[in-house]
Amino acid sequence: ARRDLDVEVGKLGEAPRDAVEVVLEAQAANDAARAILDALGASDQPAARALVLRELRSVGGRDRLPALRALERVAGDADVDAARVQLAHDGDLAVASPALLQLARHGHAAAAECAVDLHKRGKPMDAEAHAAVLHGLLVAPNPETFPWVLQHGAHAENPFGKIWQERWRAALANAPFAAWLVSEGALPKETPERVFLAECLGQLGGAAAQPSLSKLLGDKG
Repeated sequence: ARRDLDVEVGKLGEAPRDAVEVVLEAQAANDAARAILDALGASDQPAARALVLRELRSVGGRDRLPALRALERVAGDADVDAARVQLAHDGDLAVASPALLQLARHGHAAAAECAVDLHKRGKPMDAEAHAAVLHGLLVAPNPETFPWVLQHGAHAENPFGKIWQERWRAALANAPFAAWLVSEGALPKETPERVFLAECLGQLGGAAAQPSLSKLLGDKG
């Protein structure tokens, strides 16, 4: 069904949107709506993405999540990015977190600032929220927020997942961040954060990481 939807959306071109809008509205109350949103969001047609954005802006609360997630792979669209930035500042972490993850995934310039905002709220976070702050901070490593990387990475969902490998390579190539990771000042007190630091040092590799990594691996915890 998804493949058929992709084909049909690909045929949209500049065709009138009325028919697609009717289908979207008619299916809004059932599971097919998500499949339709996903197909529209994955389309290369600006008109298709515009429909998803309209859906995103026409609902509130967590009803925005299906449309937001449908836009996950869209890169380089100013309107989509503006919506993500707005949602990353949303008061509901369940909305702000996936929006920030999308900004981080595409290396948006606002990702780090949005990550700082989310961190400073001081609200209890789930694994997705921790991952959002982690990857947002990694877009633009900042000495003031280096410790936060460990704090959130220790509790993040799949922090070294495949889609984040390029982001990690870029962050670990940042000389001040790499130097901090191997310094005494990076050593946290809490065991989960020490474990995550060891994982970061493993990702960093090289002779510079070996003394710190050996010390961590010698810890009882």
